[in-house]
Amino acid sequence: MLKKPGNVSKACRMHKVSRSQFYEHKRAFQQYGLEALIDKLPLAATHPNAIDNKTGPRIIELSLKHPAFGKQHRGGYRNKGRKPIETFEMGKKRLET
Repeated sequence: MLKKPGNVSKACRMHKVSRSQFYEHKRAFQQYGLEALIDKLPLAATHPNAIDNKTGPRIIELSLKHPAFGKQHRGGYRNKGRKPIETFEMGKKRLET
């Protein structure tokens, strides 16, 4: 923001940041360098309700094979502790009988 010492208030107005924000950024830059100024996403590495790598492709495969079946046939991953494939197979047996 400021390459040489100057008027901090003028620079803050020009870049539309408050003086307190300027000094926070300045302090972070002095302590940690350029890496401190890069925006980081506030997200976790994985979503807590994410479907594991084994189950996801199986659900997609079955959904493509039987597009008319809704979620009541496939079931939810965390739906009452049942796995989606078991629920799906139970629904398939009911339809065949």
